[in-house]
Amino acid sequence: MLEIIKHYVKKKATIGEVWLHRPTNEFKSLVKESIDYKSDMLEVVPTYNRFVIESYFTGQNQLKEAKLIIESLNQLDELVTYIDSKHIPIKEPFAGDKYSPDWLEIEVFGPSVGYFNHLFPRGIILKDLITEEIELSSSCKIKSANGILISDCEILDSNSHKKKVTKTNGASIIININVNGDNLLFTGDADIKSFKAIENYQEKLSNLYFLKIPHHASRNNLSTELINIMRPKYAAVSGDKYIDDEVVGCLRAHGSKVSILDNSESDYSISIGE
Repeated sequence: MLEIIKHYVKKKATIGEVWLHRPTNEFKSLVKESIDYKSDMLEVVPTYNRFVIESYFTGQNQLKEAKLIIESLNQLDELVTYIDSKHIPIKEPFAGDKYSPDWLEIEVFGPSVGYFNHLFPRGIILKDLITEEIELSSSCKIKSANGILISDCEILDSNSHKKKVTKTNGASIIININVNGDNLLFTGDADIKSFKAIENYQEKLSNLYFLKIPHHASRNNLSTELINIMRPKYAAVSGDKYIDDEVVGCLRAHGSKVSILDNSESDYSISIGE
């Protein structure tokens, strides 16, 4: 996103506002810390005092995940700092917000303020949050169904295949665009609980025209129940090597036309009113 904003600033284009949730002051202090990896622990050295995460993640994969998480915090802080330096307004979007009085078709469905505060309550321990992110991001994905031939929807709903979703993913913004009565739903990594936290979610999410499948079609972010409610006519997902096949299969079983985009495809077009 930062490069996109820089591009428009360079072109002297007007950016009305940017929608994102600002990091807390605690997070802003974290991103100023330097990182030192050792074989049995991850040390995060802040400017004023030493903050040590005692780590039982001794494998290289877990340390890589930890590094990516810290780097993402750095990137978020860099993004917010740049936006502020250019005096571009930042809007923290929550359920019910509209893009503008002239664009009432664009509405935020989630998260609500209450659900966001539930995910990130005041006093949350930063160490615990980062540890959770590392643990969940580095856990292995299960691709089998114990050799038993069952439907994609049954595989999707198998509890043994699901794991907890991080708070960061759960707080992803959910935006709906209504075009002549057709609803197009977009989100980054919202999960099952995120969708169900939407007020009147069964009504608002029903019979979509288009769905941007969350989190590279991870099995942890959709359920057969939600797909049965959404029943999107069209759906799209990026990052083919990360896709859980049963998510795509269950959507197709409900009549959705699913497009799988590789990471090089930046544009996707759909026609309304076919």
